[in-house]
Amino acid sequence: MEKSAKSKDGLAPVHVRITVNGQRNEISLGVKIFPEQWDTEKGRVTGTPKEAQLVSSQITQAGAKLEKLYLVLSAQFESVTPYMLKKAYQGKPVVAVEDREEKPEKKTLLQAFTIYIIRFKEKVDHGSRAIRTLRKWNTTKDKVAAFLKHVYKKADIPLEAIKPSAAEDLYHYFTTIENLSHNSALKYLKNTRQVLKFAIGRWITTNPLTGYVSGALVGVNAMLLTIQNNRALRLSETDGLPGAYPPWFF
Repeated sequence: MEKSAKSKDGLAPVHVRITVNGQRNEISLGVKIFPEQWDTEKGRVTGTPKEAQLVSSQITQAGAKLEKLYLVLSAQFESVTPYMLKKAYQGKPVVAVEDREEKPEKKTLLQAFTIYIIRFKEKVDHGSRAIRTLRKWNTTKDKVAAFLKHVYKKADIPLEAIKPSAAEDLYHYFTTIENLSHNSALKYLKNTRQVLKFAIGRWITTNPLTGYVSGALVGVNAMLLTIQNNRALRLSETDGLPGAYPPWFF
């Protein structure tokens, strides 16, 4: 269900997601429900028995039809994509994947933040995440929006336009303009990286911020690994020598 596409009456369209070998596409069922009627955990509609049964029946029928179409297309083509299934479902001509492929949907950085936050709020409503953490995600989005206006002089930027150098730009902005501490700046960088990680496979193929943030974490992990290795070495050296080192010695 696409909650971000709610109409003025509060209803949101119901979509069926098609996934084949990691590729995705969606089909609208032509029906709308209130977001609170969708049970995210169970993947079904709640509400009045008659209404829930009607929408659930449409979802089941769509799934069965797609399964049959997949078998038919598999017999006709060497490979089948979600785009081909969508066309077949809509009763439109289907061509081989190499002849025609749907262009991937494009999103901006702040749009990705919005979608991520909407999904996180669903987890909050479900009780699996804390409202306090949701507020921190909204704060991160606000700071990134302020960064885009101050540094890039833009209200938003396409995800595919983000370069690895944006990590250093963000860190510099957070620590100088926002006057944040080193740890706070890294925290907001980590959150931004998490949103971009969420976007991989949906709208982008790689995370441009991975190297910068991971570099800081790798140093810490390496230090901890060294401490653990040294402790193991010293313990092995003193094996059979009780009292040589106290048990807390590192």
